[in-house]
Amino acid sequence: MYDIAIQALMVLVVWFFLMFISTNLVGFLVRSIFTNDEMADSILNSEVISKDHRKARIRTIIIVSVLIVISFAAVYHFSNIGLVIALLMLMAARVPDLIWEIKNRRPLQLEDMVKPKFSYLTTLVSWASLPVVWYALYRM
Repeated sequence: MYDIAIQALMVLVVWFFLMFISTNLVGFLVRSIFTNDEMADSILNSEVISKDHRKARIRTIIIVSVLIVISFAAVYHFSNIGLVIALLMLMAARVPDLIWEIKNRRPLQLEDMVKPKFSYLTTLVSWASLPVVWYALYRM
């Protein structure tokens, strides 16, 4: 009985850790690639700001891409390919939500009456990563 509770607790802790890593890394990457129209208009008014902003975006994209590769390598080195797949699933599930948030300039919330069609799929992929984490920890 205690073994199952310990396994469930360990799976949840690892899953939340992977979700924390994936959400932050993908958030930085997607927000540096896509910008909202309001911010783009204010940046385009000044050539100096536009040039500096472009350089900063390129640096951010490079640094975060390297960090994503390092996180995949670290997870694979310290665990196995199953957790890398779960990390990839969590990252992929977050991308459409972030693009929607950038486009609409507000976070996607439960109160939204008209949810985008991808919302259910991304939620399913996020929750589907939980059994993948369990399988990677206890069966691989």
